[in-house]
Amino acid sequence: MRSTPPSPRTVAEEVHRACVETTFTAYETARMDGLCHEGAWEIAVNALRQLDLGAILHKTSDTARKINQK
Repeated sequence: MRSTPPSPRTVAEEVHRACVETTFTAYETARMDGLCHEGAWEIAVNALRQLDLGAILHKTSDTARKINQK
């Protein structure tokens, strides 16, 4: 059976979710570690730069494949 690739909207939503989660987690962790707002923001931006988009796309494709197999 041929699997249908995820829709562009599905991919965009998953990337958006990952970016928001990464940003908030990095910022909150940095603030709890005692960094000021500006320092925590720098950490959050750096976390976004390091985000593995390939892993997100792979996960999204795997999820779409599992849904199509049902």
